[in-house]
Amino acid sequence: MFIRKTVFLLSVFVGLLLSAADGNLVQNGDFESGQLAPWKSAQAGNTLHQVIGKHLNITGDPANKYNKFITLVQPLPVLDSKKEYLLSARARAEVAQVNGKRMEICVREADAQNQTIDYRKFVVDLQEKDWMPYSLFFKPNAEAKSFALYVVTSGFAAEDTLKVDDIFLGFAPEIKGDETNLVVNGEFESPSLLPWECSQQSSGRRLHRLSGNTRFDKQCLSVSGDPENKYNQFIALVQPLPPLKPDGTYVLSARVRAGLANIKDKSFQINLREANAQGSSLQYVGFSVNLSDDVWKYYEKTIKPHKNAAQWQVYITSSGLDAEDEVLVDNVRFELEGSAARPFDPEASVAPAGAVKTLAQDAFVAEIDEGTGMLHSLKIQGRLIQPAAKNASVIAIESNGKELFLNGKGGGDDCGFSAEAVYDFADGMFREIVTVEAKQDFEDVVKIVVRHGFDPSQWSRHIDALRPLRLLPAGEPTIFSYSTEENDLNPDVWDTYQATAYPAIILESPEYYLLVGSRNLDDFVTLAPNYPANYLPSWQRNPKSVKTGQQFRFETNWKLFDRNEYMLRDV
Repeated sequence: MFIRKTVFLLSVFVGLLLSAADGNLVQNGDFESGQLAPWKSAQAGNTLHQVIGKHLNITGDPANKYNKFITLVQPLPVLDSKKEYLLSARARAEVAQVNGKRMEICVREADAQNQTIDYRKFVVDLQEKDWMPYSLFFKPNAEAKSFALYVVTSGFAAEDTLKVDDIFLGFAPEIKGDETNLVVNGEFESPSLLPWECSQQSSGRRLHRLSGNTRFDKQCLSVSGDPENKYNQFIALVQPLPPLKPDGTYVLSARVRAGLANIKDKSFQINLREANAQGSSLQYVGFSVNLSDDVWKYYEKTIKPHKNAAQWQVYITSSGLDAEDEVLVDNVRFELEGSAARPFDPEASVAPAGAVKTLAQDAFVAEIDEGTGMLHSLKIQGRLIQPAAKNASVIAIESNGKELFLNGKGGGDDCGFSAEAVYDFADGMFREIVTVEAKQDFEDVVKIVVRHGFDPSQWSRHIDALRPLRLLPAGEPTIFSYSTEENDLNPDVWDTYQATAYPAIILESPEYYLLVGSRNLDDFVTLAPNYPANYLPSWQRNPKSVKTGQQFRFETNWKLFDRNEYMLRDV
């Protein structure tokens, strides 16, 4: 039955159950047999439980004196209190009037005298007309000696219909994030929202649920409101994060779709909450969602941890939403900036892909790899600026957390872009111009990067062309944008009230200043030294969308200044 049901929007849920089907402790939980056995219908409710179309069909009977508590029961083997279990099912309701009615699926735990200890349960939303997944993770009570599975209905009329399928009880699958994303289940592909939690659902209405209305994999988060809920002005779905690196720079991102008809006095935000060791809030940092956008939009915020923070949580917060409102959320990520890319190793020497062309003028000696059309190594005044090492020159496209590479001759990975690199000398500088062109449209943000490796051990610090200047150790990362672009994320991290003066960075050593930057002050660009580690210069463009034929220009100029002859102000 699982295979035949994949047409449902939440087919991923079925797929997850398929993977665990052999471990299902429930017999005939998919009702493929066409019979109820070994389920037992109690309280004279045998006419209210039927298998129709190979799923369980339940109705009510107000004339039945037990209609307030009708159960379908199956005994279970003894569960291990040291293990975590997953109870899950799919259900849909065709109920005209929901007041005074209830349905739940639960595991009854009893002691040695068969006295009830607890019911581990989830409640079916009777307002949902489509098939919806339900799940519960739990650890059995250590005092429990016997267990049974209950399907419980209360107060239904004869014309009401409840349908249930794919009831599963077994060991819980491990839920963990990917290698770089610190948010667990941020893609919402698990059968449960865990480890996300919400504390403001006192009205009983489910404000957060899984939905199949996404174009990113199979499931996403659906958020609605409830004006009857006294907390409706601040409803938060929360997940704790592991400790962050105090000197790290992180990116919080998500895809969101809203399209609310009425947005007055409503808001929706995704934030990083930072708290001190006592749990008191220090700040919320993140982004607000445009609730009038009825298309999927990508949102991103670059964040440096607060110096006094000791605890961190991701908050998905809604305010003032109505019951009929729906905000869809997917791909929530929190990761180190540049984590999709690998650090540069200046010691990992590599032979060029093709013949080497040498460009020499005055104190410059540049080797161009004719196989890739990119800079292989660079020396100025005999000093090695760019080592001839693996991935020393990179043109890359980052999308959906993955990085694909281009060369400077129009080739490389199939990523919807091509690039051309040109090298020459201009006004006493060595110059590189890289032009990246889109070969297709992109509806979501794309990161376009050009970067060059360096050896930070040969330099003391980098000086960023901000006003006032930013002075950082040579290997420390930072990010700032020169100018602003309406269709770009314009990532910035500020450590004081400052602004970008030039698209340039200076590397300083006891003997030299190395000036690296663009002389075209009309070009927008984001400067990201040491993103990833040991890359400087490292340029970015982060367009929110891209059209076929659109071009992105990156200009880099290198010039070395002897500190015996020049002061920093001269540079």
